[in-house]
Amino acid sequence: MQAPEKERDLVFSRSDKQELNQLSWDGDDEFVLNGQRYDIIELLNEGDKLIIRCVPDEDETALFNKADDTWKENDKTGKMAEHLFQLLQNLFQQPRTIEAGFIKPPTYNFHFYAGTLPTGIRRIPTPPPQAI
Repeated sequence: MQAPEKERDLVFSRSDKQELNQLSWDGDDEFVLNGQRYDIIELLNEGDKLIIRCVPDEDETALFNKADDTWKENDKTGKMAEHLFQLLQNLFQQPRTIEAGFIKPPTYNFHFYAGTLPTGIRRIPTPPPQAI
């Protein structure tokens, strides 16, 4: 059974831009402060103070930290570039089973010029001629 979540009230001065810039918002209901992720319960404005009632999200913080560590480790070893190159090769490289003899030859379209059409308008016979 999980331990009860610990609700916190974080108080910020609305006039202190440096303090507010420490908050990294993730949508309207989450933020990050000093590497810790929080889920917002309520936002309160009281005069010059911004009060954020929130709950630290330990699981999500651990998940993001692990992903960040894995990303950095892969970047150091060059595995990230190798995996990306393999992915691009698999997506865009043609299979080797295609032989030159099976390639469909190009088709050519021959167009006639409108200048070769008769210029006069002919009268349409009424009733149309009957087929024999």
